[in-house]
Amino acid sequence: MTRLDPQYLADRLGHRAGRPVWVAYSGGRDSHVLLHLAVHARLDVRAVHVDHGLHPDSGDWADHCEAVCRSLGVALTRKSVNVDAEGPSGPEAAARAARYRAFREILEPEAVMLTAHHRDDQAETVMLRILRGAGLRGLAGIPRERQLGRGWMLRPLLDVPRAEIDAYAREHALIWFDDPSNESPDPDRNYLRQFVMPAFESRWPAAAQMLGRLAGQAREDARLLDELADLDLKTCADADSVSVSALKRLDRARQRNVLRRWLRLRDRRPPSAARLEAGLDALLSAAADREPVLRWEEGLIRRYRDRLYLLGSRTTVPPEAVYAWDMAGVLVIPGIGRLSISETHEGERLSAVLLDREDITVRLRRGGERIRLPGSAHHRPLKTLFQEAGVPPWERRRTPLVYAGDALACVGERWISADFAATGDEPGLRIRWLPEH
Repeated sequence: MTRLDPQYLADRLGHRAGRPVWVAYSGGRDSHVLLHLAVHARLDVRAVHVDHGLHPDSGDWADHCEAVCRSLGVALTRKSVNVDAEGPSGPEAAARAARYRAFREILEPEAVMLTAHHRDDQAETVMLRILRGAGLRGLAGIPRERQLGRGWMLRPLLDVPRAEIDAYAREHALIWFDDPSNESPDPDRNYLRQFVMPAFESRWPAAAQMLGRLAGQAREDARLLDELADLDLKTCADADSVSVSALKRLDRARQRNVLRRWLRLRDRRPPSAARLEAGLDALLSAAADREPVLRWEEGLIRRYRDRLYLLGSRTTVPPEAVYAWDMAGVLVIPGIGRLSISETHEGERLSAVLLDREDITVRLRRGGERIRLPGSAHHRPLKTLFQEAGVPPWERRRTPLVYAGDALACVGERWISADFAATGDEPGLRIRWLPEH
């Protein structure tokens, strides 16, 4: 008799048992068991099936899932995704990324997504990562819970052996299908499951349990490293960047730890150990007037003066592009940002008479622009102002310039022209610029 029952699942969810609960339902045995448990635990349950389109029978699988959910009285959401099976990460990783994007889209705030990963999945994951030379975070394996979009992802069966899940499925006469791709020994995980783990367990019967224990210990140690990194970040980083001089005061191990933590806090997967090491050498050893770059699949880190900045892939807008703007509305420059105004009587502000003009346009820098600031008798080059303000070159190219006719009225939120500034008690306008990162 298996220990799995509805109460077991409810206990694993704890205080989240009262929230909306989604079950990631593939139609396979493990997720069917999880769905069956969730229904009989009387949770507020619904299911989602993701069709990756990688198998000609995937539509039939989705129909099977719909029939099972109908019999259980569960609403099923079907999601079809596009998977780049020929991409550099391989079909399995690409399918997983597409699946998780679909999960993020449907999760309500504080809702819970349950997946049916079990103890044998954890053991296989840890073993694969050992063979790939993973660090502590990799050895921590599959996390029991993590934030996903506006909600949370939980894996309540992570301590349950595959054999117990199989026993539950047979005891309750559940019907499922097996993905034929799991039978091929070519993928590393399948080879490990079919050949390596059985050999291990014939010699060491508790191998899966011990690998799960290793994952727990690694997870605890990784948490301590995160806490150390958070302490270092308080002295090294602000909201947008990391100080090069502060990083240099740390030893190399802590430098790596800080940058990895900084990237993860911004939802970026850090580069490989080799690329990170080479990147740190370039970023920290360059002369102050150089602008080295660390590039990898998730983005790039650029240095400007004493700071490191994280950038993603960015849209390039032709410098000759001109956008007409009715200042009463929001102007969206695709891939660049959103421009709007608010009324104010305080500080330096644009004159509200600009609202009556019909020749307001927005451009990006082309080079050679000049502006006369309030209180100044002379026009100054924007290049000089940007340099004095320490604005990185790539941000200068993405700062909106607002024109009234052919005259430059303001430079994003930074500077306004004396020729268009509100005076005295005159009501004024403040530019609001929300860049895309």
